[in-house]
Amino acid sequence: MLSLMSFAYLLPVVIAMLIAGLVVNGRIGSAARGFMWTGIVLLILSQSTTLVTTALVRSRMPTWTYSAVSLTSLFLNVIGVVLLILAIGRSARDSRPSTPAHPGAPGYPSGPAWPAGGQSGPAGTPGYGQPTRPATPGQPAQPGAGQWNHPGPWGGQS
Repeated sequence: MLSLMSFAYLLPVVIAMLIAGLVVNGRIGSAARGFMWTGIVLLILSQSTTLVTTALVRSRMPTWTYSAVSLTSLFLNVIGVVLLILAIGRSARDSRPSTPAHPGAPGYPSGPAWPAGGQSGPAGTPGYGQPTRPATPGQPAQPGAGQWNHPGPWGGQS
């Protein structure tokens, strides 16, 4: 009876893991695929120790054998989960486009992101990002000079 119940529990778990592996199999690289299938096999082995455990309980084996099987199941489970996590990480790393280490490398635009000197900004605002100061005698005014030199809501210069 216990083995039948353990098998009834084990069968849907094994089927679900195999279906999940088959669905993902074509979408990941070969290195990630190896990690994934090894992890799935280890998790299935870990889950199938429940069949051995119920057989040990029936046969009234010494308790150290039960402890050894439980410890083996734990190690298989942990290693299987770690391998599945490695497969996810490897797949994510393989699918991500490589980005260059610094601007100017292939893949980056050749010029600066903003026009030279910050002459215009979002929506063509002249002088965006430049400090403004009023023109002094003998010097021309900067673009956008004085655009922020108006009284603020609290009475001072903003």
